[in-house]
Amino acid sequence: EIYDVMAKWDPDSLVDYGGWGIKKIKFFITNANPNIKVKVWEGPDAVEIYSKTVVNYNVNDWTEVTLDSIIPFDHTQELYVGYNVDMSMMELGGIVTATDDGPPVDNYGNLVRWNGQWLSEYNNHNLRVLFQEVVNADFTADELEVCVGGSVNFTDLTDITPVSWNWTFEGGTPATSTEQNPMVTYNSAGTFNVELVVTTSSGTNVTVLKEDYIDAVILAEAPDTPTGDTDICPDQNTTYSTNTVQYADWYDWEVTPAEAGTFSGFGKNVMFIPSDTWSGDYTIKVRAVNACGDGAWSNELNCTLNEGPTEYYLSEGGFLCVDSEGLEITLSGSDIGVDYYLLYAGDTVSGPIAGTSEEISFGYFTEEGYYTSIAFNGDCSSYMIGDALITIIDILPEAVGTPTGPETVCADTISEYIIEAVENANSYIWTIIPEEAGAIEGDSLIGIVNWNATYEGVAEIAARAQNDCGAGPSGSSLEVMAYAEPTPNIAGDELVCQYDYGTYAVDFSEYSQYEWTVSGGIIIEGEGSNEIVVYWTAPQGSINTVDVTETKIETCETVAETFEVTIDQCVGIKEMEKTDLIVYPNPAKNQVTIKLDGVPNGLVDLQLMDSKGKLVIYENHYLTSNSLKSTLNLSTLNNGLYIIVIRSKNQILIHRKLVLIR
Repeated sequence: EIYDVMAKWDPDSLVDYGGWGIKKIKFFITNANPNIKVKVWEGPDAVEIYSKTVVNYNVNDWTEVTLDSIIPFDHTQELYVGYNVDMSMMELGGIVTATDDGPPVDNYGNLVRWNGQWLSEYNNHNLRVLFQEVVNADFTADELEVCVGGSVNFTDLTDITPVSWNWTFEGGTPATSTEQNPMVTYNSAGTFNVELVVTTSSGTNVTVLKEDYIDAVILAEAPDTPTGDTDICPDQNTTYSTNTVQYADWYDWEVTPAEAGTFSGFGKNVMFIPSDTWSGDYTIKVRAVNACGDGAWSNELNCTLNEGPTEYYLSEGGFLCVDSEGLEITLSGSDIGVDYYLLYAGDTVSGPIAGTSEEISFGYFTEEGYYTSIAFNGDCSSYMIGDALITIIDILPEAVGTPTGPETVCADTISEYIIEAVENANSYIWTIIPEEAGAIEGDSLIGIVNWNATYEGVAEIAARAQNDCGAGPSGSSLEVMAYAEPTPNIAGDELVCQYDYGTYAVDFSEYSQYEWTVSGGIIIEGEGSNEIVVYWTAPQGSINTVDVTETKIETCETVAETFEVTIDQCVGIKEMEKTDLIVYPNPAKNQVTIKLDGVPNGLVDLQLMDSKGKLVIYENHYLTSNSLKSTLNLSTLNNGLYIIVIRSKNQILIHRKLVLIR
């Protein structure tokens, strides 16, 4: 039966031991036991946080077990330390639990737990625990490499402030120090160790040794003359090298003139990347650098960067239909004195072709794959720019999709339409139907339409893909509504009477919307159409205006030239001013009586209009006694100002204001 034998510490007894840990556990057993383990538990439920099996132990004597490392614990929780044994093979008793260099056990020195239960009958066992402060000692230096005669400042980084410091500086002056943060001078070259021993208030000693920590160096000597290629071409990256120089941290390389190229790296072996725009003689030199400064330059290496052939563009190739004569491959330019070659799969298939200062042709080719070109000028070679890819096809391209772009346009504008690429196509054919709708241009995925200024109606835009084998089927068309730009021109009555009507119109288009505005009158019919009727109320002799904006789509809109209307000095109203017009009651409520004498016999119109010029009551009378009398029902009308108008033979005889108040 396996039992946990332990001592317990309450958080109150651990309050001063934050940052401490358990270093050793000692136990005393009276019989051999194959299952002994030393353990550490933590928390109110005694959860195990460390366990170590003990193989070699003493019987009837103390066994001291040094743990793998100092085991830290949470000083704010319960702590249990002890061992794990088979209780059936031993007896407990003898020595009460105690601690070394740590918190006292107090009243919990003897605890036994079996199967999760605390057993009170076992009240003595043999256990001692060694506590030790957990110290993380370290240090740093402001310089790890120093020139001979220079000084280094060391800084203690120990997390718990020690009570003493003992430094040892190999090769340094002073050789030892007890300061916390000493300064040390190195007067001879070499690589040296540094050791620090710190002691805490509990007497714990911790040693930190950093081997080969400080390099004391002297100014580096001049390196040997660099080695490497001395005759190179623009596209020939070259490695230059020198010897290893003692005390060198890195190597500083220099090329003269600087425009000859650049270096990659700072070691004794560096890559030189020559310029592709400069040629001529140049020199290379190098020096070693360390903490003492820059060493002397090496002797110079004399080199030459030859001029390479100018790089021209190789044609891109394309699709080649089966059984065709081949695809021509060209070079965009050439130079006299330079030979040009065309390569396929690494083999020369055309050339040498002498440069002519113009574009050159390598001929026609039928093999599928990539073609490259290289040029030689006697000193250097250069690959030309790009690859020519020939792709063999034996089918026509598939139908392209429906173009995308504006579906409503204004004439005399330019629109862009786009399609998605299809397999095996090297160009595209765009069409527009009917042709009088406009002109379409483009042989790629984009078609540009220049719309005809006079066309109005639906047009269809489509595209088809083609390759060297021919053109594929036409794709679905996109229907586009093209609107001719509006050209409204107002026509109508230029001379009207006050309180008379005028008609004004522009040419009708089924695609247009019309927005009218007038000054000096009221639109009583036709708002939103191409023809309106205006009731003119402006003073006699005044000049008023009629305007209209004709719109087909947002970008297709025209404002007509302003139409002027003059209110004439009409005689009809002047003659009737002497007549006797009676309106009663005025203001009125539900009805009003109108009486007018001296009216010419014949057909007479009686009209009642609201303040906006809308006709609300109309009566037609045929007079034989030169007198008009009528009572109007106003019960359905709203309160407000109304105008009574009496007309005869298209002339206004008289008008009068009527106020309706209930």
